[in-house]
Amino acid sequence: MTVPTFTSSAARVKLRVLTVALIATMWSFAVPRADAAGTHHHRSSMRTRNTTSKKSCTGTNCSALAPIVPALKVVCPFHATDTSCTYVVHLSSQAQVSALDAGFFRFIVDTVPLTGGGADPNGYVTWINNDPDSGTVTWDARSYEVSFTITDTAENASHTIEVDYGCTDTDANGSCSTMSGFTTLVVDVIYDDI
Repeated sequence: MTVPTFTSSAARVKLRVLTVALIATMWSFAVPRADAAGTHHHRSSMRTRNTTSKKSCTGTNCSALAPIVPALKVVCPFHATDTSCTYVVHLSSQAQVSALDAGFFRFIVDTVPLTGGGADPNGYVTWINNDPDSGTVTWDARSYEVSFTITDTAENASHTIEVDYGCTDTDANGSCSTMSGFTTLVVDVIYDDI
């Protein structure tokens, strides 16, 4: 197994901050909580990527978009119908976009853009827009979380969660490019006793 090495102390600090944030988020859901309806339970699914991925486009006001990691299939683990699960989707990634362009994430549930829960009506979260310094920094650490509830009518219903990353040419120079580095996607499914 090859362990990545970092040549700059800034890269090491960003990676440590990203790791601590991920551990803190996962730990906050690890302890069951009781309420009037019963005990909350949760299951976690996770995908990681430790390679660099790049997307780009050419053409005035063009956009490029690609999955940041392979989609996750998660189950709402109920044994009765008409019950709901709350999904908490947490993304942590190194990201970079070309100068003066927009960088974004897009959250998709069962092939449909997430509406609400922290995203705009088309499932987008813009993490940078028109920054003249973007693209000059080697990597930015980006972290974002959305949550939503789905009421299922079938036992143990499965849902597909996808997160894309991308860019849009907002300065009308005819191109944009974006890169994603180390990435972790965690999906927590929270449900109550019946």
